[in-house]
Amino acid sequence: MEIIIENLTLAIGEKNILTNVSFTFKPGLINRIYGKNGSGKTSLIKCILGIYNDYSGNIYVDGVNLTNINQDNFNKQISYLIDQKMFYKDLSIKENLEIFKYYYQVKEFNDELNLLLKRFELDLNLNEKAKNLSEGFKKKLTIVLNLINNGDCILLDEPYNFLDQGAEDALTVYLKNIIKQNKNVILSAHQKHIFNDLSHSSLSL
Repeated sequence: MEIIIENLTLAIGEKNILTNVSFTFKPGLINRIYGKNGSGKTSLIKCILGIYNDYSGNIYVDGVNLTNINQDNFNKQISYLIDQKMFYKDLSIKENLEIFKYYYQVKEFNDELNLLLKRFELDLNLNEKAKNLSEGFKKKLTIVLNLINNGDCILLDEPYNFLDQGAEDALTVYLKNIIKQNKNVILSAHQKHIFNDLSHSSLSL
């Protein structure tokens, strides 16, 4: 899945967020979005997801304008993480995993996600309620839940926040395996060292 941003401009109220942004997010590598806080990284991701649609310019998905695509169907083809806790806090890790599998109509995790689940050590605390987890484990659970559908495009906004070194390494290994499958990975992250081991292109905002 190739996503092309063409002359994208976004304003919220009187504040200009993005101005004439153009970039091609290509499959088979990490497409990095970077910039200072408030530069519009998250806003750009939200435009692709259809959360923000009051923009000028164009977004093309495999040559088709996003405005001509059913956004709900498109989003089901994407694995995405926006920097927030997306889980049922009063349910256990296991119950959250089962609910998201049911929602995405996934019977079994793929090998890459199973490995990530184990390296995140979530399999050791399956009966723990999500609300009782540390910030790091909440982030790890959120990441796994939002990768369950194994989308053709993976949009991750600051996924490395709150992760320890072992979890960072585990996520990087997952991403390396994913791009070998020619998936499109769009990644916003401020940790520069992460990209030393990843084949990537970069969009600066």
